[in-house]
Amino acid sequence: MKYLSNILPFRFLIAVPMVMALMTFKSKSEKQMEIPEEKPVNPKAIAWATEKLSKMTLEEKIAQFFMVAVYPGKETSVNEALNFVKNQKVGGVIIFQGKMAEVDSTIKKLSSQSSVPLFFGMDAEWGMDMRVSDVERFPYAYTMGAADNLELSAKVAEMMAAELRKHGIQMNFAPVADVNSNPNNPVIGFRSFGENPKSVADQVATFVKAFEENGIMA
Repeated sequence: MKYLSNILPFRFLIAVPMVMALMTFKSKSEKQMEIPEEKPVNPKAIAWATEKLSKMTLEEKIAQFFMVAVYPGKETSVNEALNFVKNQKVGGVIIFQGKMAEVDSTIKKLSSQSSVPLFFGMDAEWGMDMRVSDVERFPYAYTMGAADNLELSAKVAEMMAAELRKHGIQMNFAPVADVNSNPNNPVIGFRSFGENPKSVADQVATFVKAFEENGIMA
């Protein structure tokens, strides 16, 4: 994971209260998915996190579990987030709607008010266009599922990761692992990779692996 080492310290300070479940279906003829070995953590990262934690109060440690929302295009939302970061010392921020310049400016403002590097996340299922109005859109998940090309999916995820890293985002709350099994459910639709559980599982695993190999938690 050539970029992930740069953000490993965050994993010792921030626990996002979220469970991402991935169900894989296999038959006797299907090869079981291999789970890569977890690489040892850099001792310097452990030392850095230990030192930071030793100087925090109990309240500050608890605050590191929280990720607050900010809408970069709304001044009141940015001010609220600044208050949470500066006075409550929250550990993370999830970015919602705004323009690219507003997103960059907001991340810079919030970072300047935190004594500990903030953890920034975003819902970027088809790239930052899902939340940022003036950037190019990557293909929807349903399109990638229809293409049925895992090598192409990995490349698209790599490009998405580069876009997120460029603007200071460390986590993508994507991809969607839902199977599009209910035609009466309008919430999932094109956000799913398709109707076949095995195909969806393979796509999800490919995207997650590519994101994390390119410095984005997923």
